[in-house]
Amino acid sequence: MKISKAGAIEAVVVLLFTVLVLAGVKDFAVWNQVLYIWGGRPNPFLTSPTELGAHGLRYALLYPLLRFAETTGIHHDILFTTLALPNLLIVIRNVRKSTAVVVGRTHIHVGFALFNALLFAFLFLQMNGRMTLAFFGFSLVIYNINYIDKVRRHRRGSALQIFIGLLFCGVSSGTMAAAFLISLLAFFKFSLYEIIRLRMSRSKTLAVVAIAAAAYSFGVFVFIGLIKNLTFYGGGPAAFIEMLKHGAGVFIYPLLENGLILALLLIIPVALLVFIMKSERPFLTLQIILSLSCGLFGFSTMTLATIPIMIWIGGIWHRTPPPMVQPVSDKVRHPQNRSTRALQTG
Repeated sequence: MKISKAGAIEAVVVLLFTVLVLAGVKDFAVWNQVLYIWGGRPNPFLTSPTELGAHGLRYALLYPLLRFAETTGIHHDILFTTLALPNLLIVIRNVRKSTAVVVGRTHIHVGFALFNALLFAFLFLQMNGRMTLAFFGFSLVIYNINYIDKVRRHRRGSALQIFIGLLFCGVSSGTMAAAFLISLLAFFKFSLYEIIRLRMSRSKTLAVVAIAAAAYSFGVFVFIGLIKNLTFYGGGPAAFIEMLKHGAGVFIYPLLENGLILALLLIIPVALLVFIMKSERPFLTLQIILSLSCGLFGFSTMTLATIPIMIWIGGIWHRTPPPMVQPVSDKVRHPQNRSTRALQTG
């Protein structure tokens, strides 16, 4: 199988990242909440999600890895670190493929492929283990909904990939909320598109049903995570304000005490709506805004916005300049004038 230049660059970058992992520069560890549940050895596939609590889905995701580690004697952190390597490659390639779909190109510029690969390799060096899973899942969701949106047909396996993407985004409440909201956005967009056309194609209907089923399936975990966070911050409507201190909203929190500034902040949604409507790619712009909005409650969640932002940058990177229009001379513009003058002088 022939490997493209972009694919070769991505492989080299991931190989360099692997060298750093082998050298001990970077490693990933299973987080404590999952290990706490693992201490009792419950089977998540035979236990109610509500019984396992807010970390039930995260425990279910890593349960096979923990079981395998226990059976083989390999430390679970070594297996978890190894898992991050293919995750990095998949994230890089999903962003590259998403960019190709959005800009309508078969091949991506080598410069963009290198920039894209280096950026996500750098982010993986900065993040903890569970965010590698969130990036993997979020890239699946973003790629498949943009493919369906641009190609206007259901991609084989996209329903399963969206489901898997939402599953892996469940490693934190913020990342799941971001993937959940964007999936709902895609559901309403695709549904509205088919309603306007007054007919539901089989492929688009399957996509709408798949996204709705996935969103419903994980809605319970979003709800459990939301309640957990609200309870942690005191409960009630005021807890939403307190949650801002956990993420980028910490910069907005002091402004909420000023009534005038709060009134000005209420204008932001209107300004965003105008910006979205005038943007070159409104659907992609909405994905970026939703990702950044969820990041107000967590800095780690905000980094997910890097995926749609890179696709947006790719759109600018691959923008074809308008063709140069050469001035047309009078002789070329009106060739009949020369013939007319010849008849007049003949």
